[in-house]
Amino acid sequence: MELQEFTRMIQNGFNELDLLSDDQINQLYGYMNYVLEKNKVMNLTSITDPKEFVTKHIIDSLTAAVYVKDSHSIIDIGTGAGFPGIPLKILYPDKELAFMDSVLKKIDFIRECAQQMGMTKNIYIHQRAEDAGQNPEYRGVFDCGIARAVAYLPVLLEYCLPLIKKGGIFVAMKGGDIDEELTACENALSVLQSSIIEKKQFVLPMTEFSRSILVFRVNGTIPNKYPRKAGLPTKKPL
Repeated sequence: MELQEFTRMIQNGFNELDLLSDDQINQLYGYMNYVLEKNKVMNLTSITDPKEFVTKHIIDSLTAAVYVKDSHSIIDIGTGAGFPGIPLKILYPDKELAFMDSVLKKIDFIRECAQQMGMTKNIYIHQRAEDAGQNPEYRGVFDCGIARAVAYLPVLLEYCLPLIKKGGIFVAMKGGDIDEELTACENALSVLQSSIIEKKQFVLPMTEFSRSILVFRVNGTIPNKYPRKAGLPTKKPL
């Protein structure tokens, strides 16, 4: 894909285009090409078509921009190849962004990618969310957490909310059919001293895919027992 076509797709798909400079669009373009090239030897993404990559990875990541813009420190939980963290870091280069994944090769890839793009103020965390949430270095320290379609919502909340400071937010990027999961997470929200403050459902630009963005706020002190040991949140969701 040529840069001109890439730019046109970004222009058509990202409503807050005035937030993106030409240099930032070039960075996003370089990032896409870097991921697709590395994907030939690493398992980074199942999406190899550039047009599909733009819509399902880059534009999808940028749909979260408005929700994280007021947060200084952000953690991308289960970042994989860097979604949504890298596109958001390109958009907001001055924010402190932590990339967390349980697969070391992916963390190494993101570190290499970020260094090539001259990014600063990044943290790279090779750890499971269950373990990071019990690590004093990461527990309750971030203004905002974000995760894209990582797990069933009650499980995801137990993984992620303990990483967020009191008064901070967690942004969950999910598919379109979210009502059952929302109902199922009522107990988890009560136990984890949190509440949902925003819900947005939409169709991903230039696709027919339904998406949801859910924003939660940590209202109180989360009990120290959460998150539970690895495997328990999945086996016995709150």
